[in-house]
Amino acid sequence: MFSANDYGIGWALRHLREAEIDLREAEASRLWGPLCVSAMRHAQSALYHALGDRELLERIVRGASEADVDGGDPLLRYLIRVERLIESCSSDGGGDRGSRLREARLVVDSASRVGRLLSGGFD
Repeated sequence: MFSANDYGIGWALRHLREAEIDLREAEASRLWGPLCVSAMRHAQSALYHALGDRELLERIVRGASEADVDGGDPLLRYLIRVERLIESCSSDGGGDRGSRLREARLVVDSASRVGRLLSGGFD
């Protein structure tokens, strides 16, 4: 089902690096809201690349999220939760800085763990 190939893993690693940079900048910046969202989007892209076809997964998850379908698959439920969290952070104008930074860190860390599981450990 998954195709964690070198190409996808390479892109996943790049997006995870970008997510970490955005998150560090968010911690030190007054513009933390957009940087938190950017970090989460990069982490989400890393997940999609590690899982295989980014564009296909993006369509599936957005469609399921918009249709309010949780699905029976735990991975799909997780991806939908990530999508909804990002949408929530994007639309509420910032929210509480501390909670947004924690949420962004959670998404980045979980994307990294999932990527490691699928790839046998990022090299």
